[in-house]
Amino acid sequence: MGVFLILLLLGLVQNVFAEPLSGLVVVLDAGHGGKDPGAHAVFGGNEVFESEYVYDVAKRIERDAEYLGVKVFMTTRKTPPANLIRTVPPYQILPRDGSESFSLSKKIAKAGRWGLEQRVDYANEILLEYPRAEIVFLSIHFDAVPYENIYGMRIITPNEHIRLPFLLAEACRKRLRQALPIVISGDRNHGMRNLYILREGYNNISERVLIELGNFNNPGDVWRIRNPQVRDDYAACIIEALKKL
Repeated sequence: MGVFLILLLLGLVQNVFAEPLSGLVVVLDAGHGGKDPGAHAVFGGNEVFESEYVYDVAKRIERDAEYLGVKVFMTTRKTPPANLIRTVPPYQILPRDGSESFSLSKKIAKAGRWGLEQRVDYANEILLEYPRAEIVFLSIHFDAVPYENIYGMRIITPNEHIRLPFLLAEACRKRLRQALPIVISGDRNHGMRNLYILREGYNNISERVLIELGNFNNPGDVWRIRNPQVRDDYAACIIEALKKL
């Protein structure tokens, strides 16, 4: 009985210190990068580029997820690797360096079909490498919708049967204090084309979403994305959603 109790206590201790998300695999896709800066806005006479800010948010997600035991694979990486989270104050901008390269081919990132294939093929390789793991695909973007009254985070999902979009909507609604619309990829009622990065038959990861963090044509969103605390909040609510999978 004494040995049994010791083993039981050891098991409890291990559970206390276990990483809560160990076993989860995340393929993290920071949109654009390299030769493709993505959307942009002008603030105080300076250009703010989507690629730098979504990469920074992705690095924050990676940092927080790995701390909880998640295996994270980013579809692009800066060269040399920029592992430090950038925390310049909101009145300064993150300068564009265009150094992102694809993790699959190691070639400098660019737009177009070939670039999208690099991201999706890498995700499918990770899926094959971890066939028994819970795998999630997160593509992080910042939109440029031509309407100033569209603002805040939006979640794009390939279909209504995926759990993650609804978990994200709930977790981020609480933290960011805003309603988060969920839009089906290809829904023409929302002006949404069928996004290749999420398309059935191309990206084979079941739990896959594209997150638009805001709208560059909304001045408030441009200010928010430049605030490092807001970028931490984006990462934190995404992590909260992953915990509920």
